[in-house]
Amino acid sequence: MALKSPVRMKPEIIKREHRYAAEALRGALAHDRAACPRCGSGSLMLTADKEVRRCDGCGSSVSLDELARHHGAWLSATARQRQDHFRRSARIFVQFALVWLLVTIPWSAYARSGDMLIVAGIITFLAFVGFVAMRYRAWQAATGRHDTKVVNLSDF
Repeated sequence: MALKSPVRMKPEIIKREHRYAAEALRGALAHDRAACPRCGSGSLMLTADKEVRRCDGCGSSVSLDELARHHGAWLSATARQRQDHFRRSARIFVQFALVWLLVTIPWSAYARSGDMLIVAGIITFLAFVGFVAMRYRAWQAATGRHDTKVVNLSDF
């Protein structure tokens, strides 16, 4: 007969780290659309009329003027915050690319490896592509020019 422990410990399958990762994933995959001013829970989708949005929750139609009056101050604050975020991300991409080059060029010269130099160049190129993308997003946030074109997959 085996001795039983007075305290039974159950392993926790879903830990805090998993909950954090799941919450981050939900936030990353969430629609980045304005909330419906009428029901508050639905998101506004594009319609055939460029000046009207339809809520996917309650089905009501909202004009862009009404939406601007409802979310005016919030939208301008969000644009500034997004612009700062994208500029900061662009700066991080450039700093990473420069540090990466400063480390890998002497390292590949010391190892006499041309392959390592090619891979370092590819990674640096990708970092500069990320820099250009972040600067473009910052410009979009600054000017308010966003591509809202709806792509119909049946056209392809």
